[in-house]
Amino acid sequence: MNDAPSPASASRAIGGFTAALLAAGLIGSVIAAELLFFPSLRIWNKSPDEFQRGVDAYRKLDYDSAIRHFSAGIARHPTHDMAYNWRGMVYRSKGDNARALADFDTSIRLNPRSAGVYYNRASVHHAERKYDAALADYDEAIRIAPAYAMAYNYRGSVRRATGDHTASIADYTAAIRLDGTNARFLGNRANAYVALGDFARAIEDFENAIKVNPNEESALNNLAWLWSTCSEPDFRNGSRAIEVATKACELRQWKDSTSLDTLAAAYAEAGKFDQAVKWQLACLEMGTLSESQAAEARDRLALYQTGKPYHLAK
Repeated sequence: MNDAPSPASASRAIGGFTAALLAAGLIGSVIAAELLFFPSLRIWNKSPDEFQRGVDAYRKLDYDSAIRHFSAGIARHPTHDMAYNWRGMVYRSKGDNARALADFDTSIRLNPRSAGVYYNRASVHHAERKYDAALADYDEAIRIAPAYAMAYNYRGSVRRATGDHTASIADYTAAIRLDGTNARFLGNRANAYVALGDFARAIEDFENAIKVNPNEESALNNLAWLWSTCSEPDFRNGSRAIEVATKACELRQWKDSTSLDTLAAAYAEAGKFDQAVKWQLACLEMGTLSESQAAEARDRLALYQTGKPYHLAK
């Protein structure tokens, strides 16, 4: 989830350990600079073999081997905070959140100055919907590294999940100011604007996200859904919705039920109900929707079969 500069350009300035973190795509340049001050860096730079083997295994998604190598490093250097952090990231990738949290806790106890570890621990709390704990860790990551764009982004997502959309927009705006090339940040802020009913700004952000990355699937799908189903008729545009929804389906290889659902809504808004029924049936036939989602999709199908589009309530 993290942006990273080229590790080759950074390696001479920040050393092999931090360059490896950058290469794995798990930290940004701000965190790389912070790592210069880690005492544990000196340990791994003197004996990097187990660390590098762990990094290599992690990159190959060979999580069991990565855990073995990082555990070997911990056995040799039990106060090495970043070895615990790395092993925690592997556990997180395996879905073993309890062990991941234990390792992040240990890493922070050994070195409470690491924004990246607070961010990693926050991500586990976030995934488990422990929003207060996630906010506290994102807050600390940002306090330590005020230019940590990804931490602002995900703190915004936590705030949006708790219904604090105004605060989430402030966080997304901070992330965009720090990194205006990340289409996901723009798409996230657009979603917050939708929640507030500010559809003009939402459309602007979705369109800018697509300009930044024409293949940003979520922005394409969400923009098409807004143009198809918006409660305010002035913001609906069936023909453009079909175009954008079709691209989202293509990017997802016509195998994503959500994208097919959006495409059906787009055709319905354009008055092409035969196509709307076709794609809504395709959406339901995939069998990947939850029970409640499938019920809603069947309700939309019934509308299309009677020649009516689906619009969200005001």
